[in-house]
Amino acid sequence: MAIKKGSSRLRLKKAQLAFYPEPADYEALKRLSARTRVPQQVYLREGLDYILAKYKKELRE
Repeated sequence: MAIKKGSSRLRLKKAQLAFYPEPADYEALKRLSARTRVPQQVYLREGLDYILAKYKKELRE
């Protein structure tokens, strides 16, 4: 992953991704985030990590 130089510390450069969940799933994610005080993005990143780990064999070339 590319590293972006910030003012005094290094940050990982992130890619933007559009995601359009079903309305019920979006509301559930909002409620979960509000109740746990964990940002929605953290849950989405965890889900992506899970999927990439699950299909790890398919990613090998």
